Amino acid sequence: MDAKYLLSRFLPQDPELFQEITASHKEPYYSLSLYEAGKNFFLSGSYNVGLKLLEFSYEKRPTPEKQKLLGIFYLISGKDDQSVKLLKDFKKDPEAMFYLATAYYRTEKEKKVLKSLKNLFKVLTILEKFRK
Repeated sequence: MDAKYLLSRFLPQDPELFQEITASHKEPYYSLSLYEAGKNFFLSGSYNVGLKLLEFSYEKRPTPEKQKLLGIFYLISGKDDQSVKLLKDFKKDPEAMFYLATAYYRTEKEKKVLKSLKNLFKVLTILEKFRK
């Protein structure tokens, strides 16, 4: 199943948006279109379609922003192991670190939860010093 097929199934009510997204096959616009469409589908409650479009976008053109959002959306969808794989690379991002600790908690990796929270606390402490 490809992104164009998914979009044709779920965007019949908005032919202009479908045309805009599928017509932009040149990179980076196509993967960006898929990213934005996936994010919107996910946030509006179409979790499976949103995740699939985000996965397509990430496969075509991986970026840290897409990786982080996909990791968070995997966590929300209950795909905790996939979430851990994507979020463990963010060692200085407090939001990603919080979600990583949550994913570790759900997968019952208690030592990793504590280590993640300890690292999160260090990062937040450093950030607080710079704010003053």
